[in-house]
Amino acid sequence: MKRDPLLLNKILAALLAALLVATMSTFFAGIIYGEEHSGENEPVALALVDIDDEQGASAGSTAEESASEEVVPFAKLLANADVTHGKALAKKCSACHTFTSSGANRIGPNLWKISNRAVAKVAGFKYSSAMKEFGGAWTNERLDKFITKPKNAIAGTKMNFVGIRKPQDRADLIAWLKTLE
Repeated sequence: MKRDPLLLNKILAALLAALLVATMSTFFAGIIYGEEHSGENEPVALALVDIDDEQGASAGSTAEESASEEVVPFAKLLANADVTHGKALAKKCSACHTFTSSGANRIGPNLWKISNRAVAKVAGFKYSSAMKEFGGAWTNERLDKFITKPKNAIAGTKMNFVGIRKPQDRADLIAWLKTLE
């Protein structure tokens, strides 16, 4: 029986290809679903924590942690927003949305002139029934709540975005979205 001289090379190439596919899928999932990194060595699970209660305390946080976190009114965050940083944050959204006056709908609707626009009213985009029922307009406060964690803001939304945890990041993004008018 003749042995294939390249068998070991083929096995190693297959292992490297599998490793490359796993690494790239993790990378692209982070881009598509907007995984946040604070630059610190914190577990990824922290980016998935909800901010549900009125004091801004995270689920599972201690009373001491809640007391040490200062809650800043959203209007103040928006007044001090960094539009340039907001534009950089919008790159997470660009996998599913466009931001130009003639932008096409993608997985999500075009977000041109989203500020104070009626909810679920972009022509040619098929919204979930939950989004249609949400109704009203995209005020700063509604955008902030939705961007925090879409699935919590509108139960039944088709948007599969984990959300943006940091209030200042959300204010920066909303400030940039307001420039698209």
